[in-house]
Amino acid sequence: MRQKQAGEPHLQDIFVGDICDIRGYEEGYFDVVLCMGAFYHLDGAAFSDM
Repeated sequence: MRQKQAGEPHLQDIFVGDICDIRGYEEGYFDVVLCMGAFYHLDGAAFSDM
């Protein structure tokens, strides 16, 4: 994620910490999918041929 963000930034922030501690979250904070870690998909073409 950090390599993708450095080369072509799409995220405002990369969250590192306890996902269950919601005190620091703002509405609309996450633009990522969280599933056993954080993953995000930048190019819709990668799934277009599935």
